[in-house]
Amino acid sequence: MNANFPIFEQTVFSNIVKAVGISYPGLLANLMRWFGRQPVSSTVDRLLDQLYDHYGILVSQRPWHFLVASLITTALLSIGLSCFTSYNDIRLLYTPLDSLSLSERKVDDQFWAWKAPNNNSTLLDDEEENPERTVALFILLRAEQRQTNIFNRNLCEAIERINENIQALNDSSFTQFRYNSDGNSAYNHAGRMLCKLYFNPTLRRSPNVRFRYPYLTAFGFQLYLGLTIAGVHEYNNGTLSGFESFSLGYSWLTKRGTFDEFSSLMRSVDFLIQPHAKQANLTYVIYSDELANQEVNKNAAYTFPYLAVSAIAVLIFCTLSNWGKSVEALLGCLSSLLAVLSSFGLLAYANVPFNSIVVVTPFLALAIGIDDTFIAINAWRRTDPKLSVEERFRLSIRESGCAITVTSLTDVALFCIGTLSNTPAIRVFSQYTATAMAFDFFYQLTFVAPAIVLGGHLEHKKRHDQNYPHQVQALPARLFKNYYAPLLNSRLIQTPAMLLYVLYILIAFWGCCHIRVNMSISMLLVDESPLRAFFDLKDEYLRSSVAVTVHVRRPPDLNDDRQLSEFWSMVSKMEQMPQSRGSMSSFLWLRDYMMYIQNDRNLSQPLDALDTFLNSYQYRAYANTVRWYKDVQTGATVLNRFLFQTYYATKGQWEEVTALVNSLRTLAQHYQQFNVTIFISESFVWDQFISIPDNTIQTVGVGVLCMLAMSALFIPHMHSVFWIGLTLLSMDLGVIGGLSLWGVTLDPVSMINIIMSLDFPVEYAAHVCHCFYRMPDHWSNERKLVELLGNVAWPLLQGGTAALLATLPLGFVPSYVIRVFFRTVVLILSIGMLHALVWLPLFLVLLTPKSKVGQKSISCN
Repeated sequence: MNANFPIFEQTVFSNIVKAVGISYPGLLANLMRWFGRQPVSSTVDRLLDQLYDHYGILVSQRPWHFLVASLITTALLSIGLSCFTSYNDIRLLYTPLDSLSLSERKVDDQFWAWKAPNNNSTLLDDEEENPERTVALFILLRAEQRQTNIFNRNLCEAIERINENIQALNDSSFTQFRYNSDGNSAYNHAGRMLCKLYFNPTLRRSPNVRFRYPYLTAFGFQLYLGLTIAGVHEYNNGTLSGFESFSLGYSWLTKRGTFDEFSSLMRSVDFLIQPHAKQANLTYVIYSDELANQEVNKNAAYTFPYLAVSAIAVLIFCTLSNWGKSVEALLGCLSSLLAVLSSFGLLAYANVPFNSIVVVTPFLALAIGIDDTFIAINAWRRTDPKLSVEERFRLSIRESGCAITVTSLTDVALFCIGTLSNTPAIRVFSQYTATAMAFDFFYQLTFVAPAIVLGGHLEHKKRHDQNYPHQVQALPARLFKNYYAPLLNSRLIQTPAMLLYVLYILIAFWGCCHIRVNMSISMLLVDESPLRAFFDLKDEYLRSSVAVTVHVRRPPDLNDDRQLSEFWSMVSKMEQMPQSRGSMSSFLWLRDYMMYIQNDRNLSQPLDALDTFLNSYQYRAYANTVRWYKDVQTGATVLNRFLFQTYYATKGQWEEVTALVNSLRTLAQHYQQFNVTIFISESFVWDQFISIPDNTIQTVGVGVLCMLAMSALFIPHMHSVFWIGLTLLSMDLGVIGGLSLWGVTLDPVSMINIIMSLDFPVEYAAHVCHCFYRMPDHWSNERKLVELLGNVAWPLLQGGTAALLATLPLGFVPSYVIRVFFRTVVLILSIGMLHALVWLPLFLVLLTPKSKVGQKSISCN
């Protein structure tokens, strides 16, 4: 044995072994004994057989105890639903936790909440928050026909009347809301001034007024139009000629205002707008974050009623396809519902909030859970009716328990991987679904299993009828065994089947290469939501007009020429980007201020004129962009922080905008001596676009590895790990490619469904491989295929049909979120049946070498 090692390696290895006090020959002997053992999966398989042997005896002796305990457990956990909470803040739910947009928004919020220090306080970056919160709504005006110029005198007159009516709005139903006059005046000032100047003949021809986009210049001061108008039309000389949408924004301050009260306020605003918009031949949409979050809740309201339809459809199918065991099948459906109640109640106890995507979890639990019930019933039917009920159940739970354990634990493990996602919506969905899958497994063993025992006792009492349902139920299996399997054994069928697989792979790969990444808030809304028009129009212009706020929290010292030079270098680089229009694209107070003080020789310090500058009529628009205060001890002006805005015009392509955002963030990092932060109000959208492809690849990769590890642990044949991995990759490729060809984009919603799609291939492949590798080694490939399909084809087809019936009603829900889930399940089931009933059995009998596993009796699931 030692002669097989090089002398140097023997010496080094011997010294290491001696150092830890182990004899070299003894170690080699232990290693040989270790590698001579069976794989870990064989040990696990044997332990599971022994465990289910004992468990089967225990359940068969006390079935009522398990049934009652299951119902009591469900009742206790269901009480947690009284603590049920939901959370549908679409910005936070769909923003990755490591997204820079979260910290950038925090910086922006701190700027607007900033308060000048006084004698009794110090200036901190996280100032005490104002006890009043701000709620806002936006009014988007546009023409009925898209891409129509609406800039005319009628629009401007309607804007003034709407503004006057909303300012005067007062009603006892929303007394908790205080009109934010300063904020509203600032937001709407630029658009209203555009109307007043443009339709004044004298001012319109004045050389001191320039109608350019995004900044209107009037007598030396600038007004930013980027937040107000979109779909801009320009003359050849760059002068503004029109636009396609106009936005008004209003906010209120409140401490205890509720959503119902704010809804009353929005209805009053809607009532005021209608006549003025109609008179100007305009249509409009009202938007608020609170309303958007409420609209997202409609996904649940529209979907939950279909759960009853799904349950009834599955119950009917279970009754018809399990004649003689229909009660047990019905209780299997009930166990899935018990799992949903228990999981939702437990997570409500744990204060895990519900969100709109979780609404598909009950359907998923029903679709997956019923498959385990079919396996258990099928295992019972294959036992000898002449045996006692206890013995039949022990044998059936021993055979089905391993298959159910493998599939259930892989279900739980897969969705546990999703809980590691950095997107809160995906994390919460995975928490709910993983918990539901765990309870599904629990109730299969504690509710469905004793139900089968009790059904067995009833069957035993009717011994004279017991062969009839057995023979009727065996008919589909006999059809697969006697007719379909010989057909699949034919070369005339095998060759076209393999060619069809090659064609499938090519089409799926082509679809994957053409999938588009997208992230639009409108995809989270139901189809008939009034806010869809707002987001669709916003998305149309959002990527072509990017307004960037640059926060400078450590301003340069105006007495330090080096710092000023570095600051202007940063500004220059931002204004030299291809999408910028140069200095005219920026709204920066410091540029005008340096010119303002250039010839003033009476200033002892550069900032001494700041107060006068910001209060002058010409530069008053800059006041909200600077945060400064007077030092109470020295009286000197202290510049604490400021912001400036710069605008970029793009071609509207996602890749271009995300590259721009990344370039700006990188540039800001190079000038951290000024503590620069880039803020874009919709930056969470760009962050999703950046992170989704990598997160999808990472999640799928980890999921596949986890599924392979679980399969290697439970299935006692290493070849099965290869075939399960191939099925996983093949089916996931088909699902992603199919979704792409079906018009689904890569977004957080489809990402959740891609994670879910990893579950079904493991179930199909595990059942097929588990059965195939338990067959005697001396059997011919033709006989293996016949026995394989005779044992697994009908239960798999039953499970697939039940899963389709469970999700079929979702195809009628008018929501993108639910529609993608439905399409994913349809693709999974159709592709899965092809793999489980055609391609994988052919691969196993044509390409797998003969098994070295010991011969066992053919009884599998």
